Amino acid sequence: MMRNNFCKTRPLPSIFFLVLIALLTFIVITQPEFFVCATEEKPDDNLIILFTHDMHSNLEEYNVPASNNTVVSRGGYARISTAVNSERLGREKNVLLLDAGDFSMGTLFHVVRSESSSELRLMGMIGYDATTFGNHDFEYGPDQLAQALLSAKKYNKDKLPAIVASNTIVDLRIKALDYFLKAYD
Repeated sequence: MMRNNFCKTRPLPSIFFLVLIALLTFIVITQPEFFVCATEEKPDDNLIILFTHDMHSNLEEYNVPASNNTVVSRGGYARISTAVNSERLGREKNVLLLDAGDFSMGTLFHVVRSESSSELRLMGMIGYDATTFGNHDFEYGPDQLAQALLSAKKYNKDKLPAIVASNTIVDLRIKALDYFLKAYD
């Protein structure tokens, strides 16, 4: 018959470990900073990337239904500007603000895009560092997008975001694309 070595009890070590665990639990609950390394974090060491996408000309805030019969606010360049300014406060050099395209097409504001280019101009005012083109930005064709770029350059007094379009293929045999390239420069 085999002996069961697991059934032996050793009361003194068991009580010792229970007291030790209880003491450590008490210290963790009452003095959590005891277990945290005290490293001083310099704000200049961190890069903060703020990112938006698919804004679809939602210059104004709008509400959408949420769960439990509540309403949630979405969109609006004023809301974005407030959030960006809050994140930048005191660490302006360390914040990178990017957009992944589709900034136009979605509300009636896009109808006047080629004349005013409100989306790009507001992005410039907010301080976007860079954006790119999404598929919806080309919906009226490259000539209309070129006109929007030219309007943004013409009317904007603030810096416009850089446009990163490394995956855009431009066939110079198409006259509208030549116009697009000139506007893109």
